[in-house]
Amino acid sequence: MPFDSSPYLFPAQDKVIDLQTGKVHDFRPEDYLTFQYAPKLDNPKSDYRPILWHLCSSLPDPRDVLTALDVATSGFVRLPFEAIVQLIGSGGNGKGIFEKILIALAILERVATITLAEAKASRFGPGAVLDKDFWILSEVEDVKYAINLLKKVSTGELTDSDTKYGDRVKGQPHVLPILDCNDAVDFGDDSWGRKRRIIKLDFPYTFDYAPGTRRKDPHMEELVTSPEALSGLLKIIAARAPCLCRSRKIYTRKRPEEIDAEYKR
Repeated sequence: MPFDSSPYLFPAQDKVIDLQTGKVHDFRPEDYLTFQYAPKLDNPKSDYRPILWHLCSSLPDPRDVLTALDVATSGFVRLPFEAIVQLIGSGGNGKGIFEKILIALAILERVATITLAEAKASRFGPGAVLDKDFWILSEVEDVKYAINLLKKVSTGELTDSDTKYGDRVKGQPHVLPILDCNDAVDFGDDSWGRKRRIIKLDFPYTFDYAPGTRRKDPHMEELVTSPEALSGLLKIIAARAPCLCRSRKIYTRKRPEEIDAEYKR
């Protein structure tokens, strides 16, 4: 059996969670796992409230919080979800904190940060997203030239790529692309295939100390990426994952047609 071949096993620091069933067991040789994610499951001080507070205060609708939790959960089910997540809003609105939560959960080694330009132009680019759980793309302004690449990656099409100082690599990516955009961007693609993949999360509020903004907490990042907060979020992921494994669909409160019409406006 190849190493890391089961897409449903979440290797926490202390236990292994089967995301398909929600069951937990100790590490076993037959799991063939070569890595571990950051949180512990059995942390006596685990507390999911800081992360839920951040999401509830950053997103405009409580149902969007479920979408954000599904985004986090689906990234750890190592199968393609045919989704491209788009976070929209100006600076100081909580997008970056949400991304840092995902990175803290997954550890840096499981996150791709290669830019769209590099991934499109470099012969090493496609290989950079293999065996990664999240592909976080910051300050995205133009995706027209790379939308086909994003669609292929989100679908998990077989990738064949050069590697530096090594042989070529082949594999099926499962990475979840996350586009961090300050403004609406031109996808250059009006097809149903693109529309059905886009999952848009609006971050409309500004956190600052100035009048008319939401009060900024200078310790928020430290709070939501603490071992206690990550352990609390992991309990939510373990509870939600079996449903996502069955449906392979991230919850959204709006249909693709509604999202696209709103986006064009």
